[in-house]
Amino acid sequence: MANHQDHTVKFVRNARLNQVELRFSHYRRRVFDKHTHDTYSIGVVMAGQTAFFCRGRTEVIRQGEIALINPGEVHACNPQNGSALTYYMLYIEPDFIDDVASVLSEKNATADFVTPIIRDDGLHRRLTHMGRSLEKAQDDLEIETLLYETVAEVLQRYGNMETQKPMPRPGVDQLIANGRAYLMDHLFQNVTLDEMAAHSGLSTFHFLREFRKRYGLPPHSYQLQYRINIAKRLLAKGKPIAHVATDVGFADQSHFTRKFKAYVGTTPRRYQLADC
Repeated sequence: MANHQDHTVKFVRNARLNQVELRFSHYRRRVFDKHTHDTYSIGVVMAGQTAFFCRGRTEVIRQGEIALINPGEVHACNPQNGSALTYYMLYIEPDFIDDVASVLSEKNATADFVTPIIRDDGLHRRLTHMGRSLEKAQDDLEIETLLYETVAEVLQRYGNMETQKPMPRPGVDQLIANGRAYLMDHLFQNVTLDEMAAHSGLSTFHFLREFRKRYGLPPHSYQLQYRINIAKRLLAKGKPIAHVATDVGFADQSHFTRKFKAYVGTTPRRYQLADC
């Protein structure tokens, strides 16, 4: 783990728990732009406080509190007034959450976190213990059991379990989804607003306004965060950084590194080595 003054970031991955990634962070300065993840995220604030943007508003989250972030929710979490912030962030694949939700509801289910900030001292202690156990690579079976039981507790107390995925509303939402589908089909290419708008059936400006309203980001930022999320997976598998940069649509490695650091808070090299 690299330790720079007032800035420490460490990623932990476990081959047995391949649907989970842990991040330990300690820093003072602002690190993150607004972004999204394709995973569920559970943040455990162990020291300090932070300005936490989520669901269109900024609130203060303090030591002892927990952040719950759904996949695709635009958010940012940065220290307030130069104070030090220390936290764990647990990234959990949607399939894992769906599996737990299905068992709890006894039906084929998915789930969403209802509120982005909670205070639950017992849950905070269990999540902190789980983070430390993952960091220390302690008994895998114990960690796996703790993970399932803790996620189940989060969903039962603070989750909304649905028996089917929500269907898009007819009308403009479906048209925007058509434009998004074109973007996703050309994720690693230079796509224009005109092209996406044409596939949606809306004017370019109308498409841009409605896309931002629905997904919380303009199309270029939405495309970029998906590229970064895919790059993280490729880096975690050990693929050379230069190849990853090309594979996810960046013209050069330096541009990729700048964008990656803005979203992830560390360089591709440090992320790949899990030594941040």
